[in-house]
Parts: sequence; structure tokens; C-alpha cells
Amino acid sequence: MRRRDAGVGGRLIVSLLPVLDTVLAPIIGVTCWGARKGYGSFLTFEFGLPTITAHSRAGELIRRVYGRHHLWIYMCHWQIRAEGSDIAHSESSDPEIHTAIERFNGAPLLSAQMFDGREGAFHFARDLVLDIWRYQDSDTIDELWKLYGPDRVCGYQSDGSWDFEERNV
Repeated sequence: MRRRDAGVGGRLIVSLLPVLDTVLAPIIGVTCWGARKGYGSFLTFEFGLPTITAHSRAGELIRRVYGRHHLWIYMCHWQIRAEGSDIAHSESSDPEIHTAIERFNGAPLLSAQMFDGREGAFHFARDLVLDIWRYQDSDTIDELWKLYGPDRVCGYQSDGSWDFEERNV
């Protein structure tokens, strides 16, 4: 099921390894919890102490628990591997995805690699790997993933560039 393409040229020239290491430093070695499938094929992973957020929608109070750091796998294809075998991908059935994503709970993030916006991988304990790659048919620059922290949001773009936003919580 894995498809890759040549990607598009970067709009921001950066050395990926130092930026990636800096961005992910707060969650490397930290145990993942609350891993879940979101809307469509979006995936989310929580790291660090829980934080409760509340907001009102249509007169109803909505509460949600997030980690100090919240990783959102966003506008990309993905595939989950366990012990070298593919166990789910972004177009798998919901039950397959839910079963696969549960494996991340309790597993620390060990490392990550990104390659010029085209593809990357998040490596977790228990021999779990989350591979990601950009949508082949996309003409736009999409965010493949975002990491929400207490004071900023870092987004990794499909052209290999980064988007940093200050966060007021």
C-alpha cells in the first residue's frame, strides 16, 4: 500500500537533522499515551503530563485531555509497522487502525527521520514504526504533521520546510 513520489523543492533551506532534533527533543524518550485515530485518517499521540482543555461549542461545554505535547499526523499517507510487518495504513478499516494504534500506548518515541518533505518515519519502542509520506496528487504544500507544545506549534511541510507558531494557551 505504500506509495511515494519525488516531492517538490523546498521553499526554506534548512538542515533537517538539527531542526528535527530540536523540535522533537521534548518527546524523545517520553511514553506515548492516548494514541487514537481522529477524523478521516488523522492520527494523534499524546506525550507528557495530561492537560484538560475546555471550550464551548453550540452552547455545550467540550472537554478534552491532551498531553503536554500533542503530535498530530495530518495531511499525509501513513503506515504502521510492528516487528517489521505492516499492520495498518491510512486506508485500512477503522477496526484495523484502532487495533494498530493501540500498540503505541505505553511505548516511548525513540527517534524520527524526515526526508525533504517527501517521507519520514517515527520509531517507537516495541519495534513500532509509523511511516509517513506526502500525498502524491497534491499540488499544494501540506503539513504532514504538527507538534503542539505548551508555548509553540511546529509543523513539518510537504516541501521539507518548517512552520513555527507561538501558542497562547
